[in-house]
Amino acid sequence: MRLLYTGFCVLAINMLLAQENSVSAGGETIGSGGSSSYSVGQTNYTFQTNGNVNIIEGVQQPYEISVLEIKDFGLINNISVFPNPTTQFVTISIQEFEGLEYQLFDINGRLIQSGKLSNSETTINVSQLPQATFLLNILKNNSIGNTFKIIKKD
Repeated sequence: MRLLYTGFCVLAINMLLAQENSVSAGGETIGSGGSSSYSVGQTNYTFQTNGNVNIIEGVQQPYEISVLEIKDFGLINNISVFPNPTTQFVTISIQEFEGLEYQLFDINGRLIQSGKLSNSETTINVSQLPQATFLLNILKNNSIGNTFKIIKKD
């Protein structure tokens, strides 16, 4: 009987520790739509649904890496694109603009607008474009010299 009682106690202690996670951070967020508690470092997750609403609890730590400018220093130097994010216009500023072109692509790779850089500051009208992320390529001799990530806001 003593052995059975000891085995039961060991099993009960293990069950109590089974729901413990080692997390590095966490907290609770409260808003008008409800509240949510979160933690970083969870090792498991559960999925619940009632047909209309899906809830996934557990490992959900998305992250975003944002690169605003990718340079190839051998092709084009001293170029800037501003403002970013923008609502109406994007200005390309460069001292030596001869032979340079620009191409504006949406995030799916479709060409939205293109043209030649005509002076040291060229303005591109983006006011009619939807709120999204775009890629602006600056070309020299039909080769991409610089690529900028442009964020269009309403």
